[in-house]
Amino acid sequence: MQTTPWIRITIGMICAAHMAGLAAQTVSSNSAAQSSGSETVSEKISDGAITTKVKAALLNAKDVKGFQNIHVKTTAGAVRLTGTVPTREAKEAATTAARTVDGVTRVHNELHIAN
Repeated sequence: MQTTPWIRITIGMICAAHMAGLAAQTVSSNSAAQSSGSETVSEKISDGAITTKVKAALLNAKDVKGFQNIHVKTTAGAVRLTGTVPTREAKEAATTAARTVDGVTRVHNELHIAN
């Protein structure tokens, strides 16, 4: 699937904004996160990077239709896919695309197939 340059630029801007927000959030909560035993700053940034890479993989996967209806959340390398896709093939392709990303430890596919 070929994408037009403006789509790539838009996706890049969204990903950059997401990463900037994540970095700001993790910097402001750095001491609280480390003292409470939850994820470290590097784990949060890593999860944010994985989420961004999974979204890019979904965008570039030719068999994933309805990408805009797929939501991606990553926690400790485990990716959760939620939302709606048009077919079972698109659901399976989304799982396959997410598994190709370095750092993904598990994929929880909770996508629903639209009627």
